[in-house]
Amino acid sequence: MKKNYLRFLIAFFCLTSNFAYAASPRDIRLATNTGGSSIAYWTTSSTNDIIQAAVLPAGGSWSTPVDFAITGLDFQGPRVAINSSGNAVMVWYTFDSGLKKLYASAYDATLATWSTPTQISTNSETILDDFYVKLSDTDTAVIVWNSFWITTGLVTAEALVNTLGTWTGTATISN
Repeated sequence: MKKNYLRFLIAFFCLTSNFAYAASPRDIRLATNTGGSSIAYWTTSSTNDIIQAAVLPAGGSWSTPVDFAITGLDFQGPRVAINSSGNAVMVWYTFDSGLKKLYASAYDATLATWSTPTQISTNSETILDDFYVKLSDTDTAVIVWNSFWITTGLVTAEALVNTLGTWTGTATISN
């Protein structure tokens, strides 16, 4: 009897600790700039995996965390670039309809708001490997990634260079 009770307690602990961890922040990262602003960002679970971010403006206090989520999609692997003005770009990926897609959002430090998450890759490509994001002090965002194109079978390097929060003009930069 004691042996079965002990097994039950161990199983209960394992199950409840997994459920508690599922809704906990994980993969926490931090982006900072030379002006003293920071953005902490992480993944957590709700109905799906979502990304949350909190902003610490220079000389200010932490904002309430903002959720980046689209119903039915798991958001993963966020990357953030922040410039000296405190403006920022966040890029992450999700799997949707069998494709790994990139999404992005821009943070406007003057308005203290994030833009609506926007898909920046196409529905004809799946993202391979990793991706990178940089934001200049003049608010030029540069995002690079490589893709496998479903229609042609080619693997290419892609780049998006635009003004903060503008997500058009992707170009193939490889042969």
